[in-house]
Amino acid sequence: MDENQFWDMIALFDWSHEGDDRAVMRPAIDALAKLDPEALHAFDEILAAKLYALDTQAHAQPTGLGDRHFSVDSFLYTRCCVVVNGKVFYERVLKH
Repeated sequence: MDENQFWDMIALFDWSHEGDDRAVMRPAIDALAKLDPEALHAFDEILAAKLYALDTQAHAQPTGLGDRHFSVDSFLYTRCCVVVNGKVFYERVLKH
């Protein structure tokens, strides 16, 4: 799996089911389940790299998550949300 294939997987999220997380994720889960272990590992590695790239103080500060007590879990979920919103949004957030 390369980065383009990674973003193709992310694009499978079906936002017409917003509010039903399982339904939103189902197309991506089904596609991921068909991958061989090597491709699934590559997906995981790309995802980890994307999340790590956003794991900076510069990205954390504008979230407001640390005003009183910084939650690393909440910040991880926020970074996941950035990735799941697709390549264009991810690159915009990463850049700014």
